[in-house]
Amino acid sequence: MTKERAGKAQADDLPLETMGPRRGEDLFSHQNSLLKAINDVFRVALASEAVKDVVKKCLAAAQELTGSRMGFIYDLSRAMLLKSDLGRDSGHIWKRESASAIGESAIRDIWSRVVKDKAPMLVNEPLSHPEWVHISKGHAGITSFMVVPLKRDNQVMGMIGLANKQGGYTRSDRQDIEALSEAFLEALARKRMEERLKISEEKYQGLVENALVGVYQTDPDGKILFANKALAEILEFESPEKIVGVNALAMLKDPQDRERLVGQLSSQKMVSSFECEALTRTGESRTLIVSAALDKETISGMVRDITQRNQAEKQLQQTLDMLRQSMGATIRVIDKIIESRDPYTSGHQRRVSDLARSIAKKLNLSEEIIDALRMAAKIHDIGKITVPAEILA
Repeated sequence: MTKERAGKAQADDLPLETMGPRRGEDLFSHQNSLLKAINDVFRVALASEAVKDVVKKCLAAAQELTGSRMGFIYDLSRAMLLKSDLGRDSGHIWKRESASAIGESAIRDIWSRVVKDKAPMLVNEPLSHPEWVHISKGHAGITSFMVVPLKRDNQVMGMIGLANKQGGYTRSDRQDIEALSEAFLEALARKRMEERLKISEEKYQGLVENALVGVYQTDPDGKILFANKALAEILEFESPEKIVGVNALAMLKDPQDRERLVGQLSSQKMVSSFECEALTRTGESRTLIVSAALDKETISGMVRDITQRNQAEKQLQQTLDMLRQSMGATIRVIDKIIESRDPYTSGHQRRVSDLARSIAKKLNLSEEIIDALRMAAKIHDIGKITVPAEILA
């Protein structure tokens, strides 16, 4: 037998369970177990603050679904490996490793093939597999294993590996993990989006709390008489002394801003929260908030640089838009799960969602409320996930 044929025979050497579909109570029980695993992953994604909790829940659910004693999830983008072994008390023993650990793995060559082929692999007799590499001393024995790629938009993002199921792995196991992986990737994308949103909010908050405020005095023509260190830094001067004598009005980018600022000062003797664009000494554009008060022959005030704040707000809005897209994808996944549980009412939730949106528009509700009603209506039958399949049948 050739090496290629041996590999194919090994991958297809599956238990007889795969020769026909499950029926009756076994099928209902299995579907409930799969739906519960998917629901648990989404529940942890909603309740937890850390990505690692979602990863752990997915790996634990995969091991429980297949009866695997060992497992791992590998993230290609972050080159991180999370491994789980079931101890004697059936508790998970977690271990997180960097990409360097992959080179020591007994199945490293098979991993690369799974990534390249973008297809799962099931091996129930590892020692006879042509690509098997002898495991290192001290490593737990491998009696069978299955590796399923984590794919998004036909790109492999990582993989789920499971090992040592009593009796070996089946095609049904592969289908279960493929279904679980789709839910896992949606939950993971949502959680990472939330983390980025949180980081953006913290950066935004830090910018607000630690904003540098420039203080200045000028004559009526705009010639700077005094400036503090903060203003010099904002306008990219080497020191406050270097900025003295510079015409502040000439640094405003838009001539109309100069006219408006001078006009308000002449009529009201005070300007508050005047937003304008100014050019620094090096020609860089900065967005400034200017306050000024005219007192006889001097103009005194403060300047705040909000350039980074505006950039952070734009990034925050982009992150919120991406989070909304991720939420929409999650809603669609839940909708599909509910319809698979009760195919007799297929399309019902979508029709209710369309009706709710139409009524909300007639009531002239805001777009935000209309969108919230649409999403809520689309999964209003979410309770069916926990209803026994016998009742829905």
